[in-house]
Amino acid sequence: MNRLSVVAAKRAVLGAIALVALAAPRVAMAQEADPLKFTTNETRIVGWVIKADKTAEFEEAWAGIRALLAKSDNAELKAFGGTLENLYKIDQPAFDYPAAGSGQKAVIYIFRIDTPSTTYSYNPRQILYEYLKAGQEGSPVTRAEADTLYTTKLGAAFLTVNPLWTLKKIGG
Repeated sequence: MNRLSVVAAKRAVLGAIALVALAAPRVAMAQEADPLKFTTNETRIVGWVIKADKTAEFEEAWAGIRALLAKSDNAELKAFGGTLENLYKIDQPAFDYPAAGSGQKAVIYIFRIDTPSTTYSYNPRQILYEYLKAGQEGSPVTRAEADTLYTTKLGAAFLTVNPLWTLKKIGG
């Protein structure tokens, strides 16, 4: 294959990835209508596209959020935190994520939520600042701790939530 054919093939692959990334539903972490608040308790898969060099921050942020939910005096919040235990990293090499700019490598994490809450959103901003009431009296988390988890760790790692899948059981 000559050099021109290799360049054309690379452009075609990058174009296809960009098309998939743009066509798939994407969710902003602080969006007005919250697609991370579910209305049924059917099993869900939530996919997170994360910067490849920020995986430790992403994992630390969710571990911190789960730990804070576990410390809550609210039994419902503790149970909600238990729905966040199934976090997986897709076992594949980091890939170019063209929607984030030239050279950005990404990896995919998924939450498998077997019985999602219909009361609480899975949006980390809402978990920290609304449900755990970061920085308010009686909260298990200070505002500075919440800001570190949400802005410094998740914000630095996050590219998109893409997409949200509902799993339907086939057969018996």
